[in-house]
Amino acid sequence: MTSVRHPSYRHAYLAEIFDRLEAGDTGIKAKAHALMALWKAQPEMNPWLWQTWERLLERPVAEMRAAVLAETQDGDMLRHAMPFAGILSNRERAELRRRYPGLTHP
Repeated sequence: MTSVRHPSYRHAYLAEIFDRLEAGDTGIKAKAHALMALWKAQPEMNPWLWQTWERLLERPVAEMRAAVLAETQDGDMLRHAMPFAGILSNRERAELRRRYPGLTHP
């Protein structure tokens, strides 16, 4: 069991994504940009979300992590619509739930 505490499943999921980005996983950003291209094509998608994520993906991971995991209205909105769908497999998501029991989802 790890000593890290996460207030929600989304926090734990994103922390895992940010850890992988810090470890040099370049495929994550490519997948995120591909998903955001789909967002841009949807007129009902809030442009603030994809524009903010585009800016964040160009920043150092530590800055991205701080902005997205912040307990602010913007952080909450970014956690609600994140361009990292499909990055973690079903097995990896299940492992997150095992490592951090009691997390609220989503």
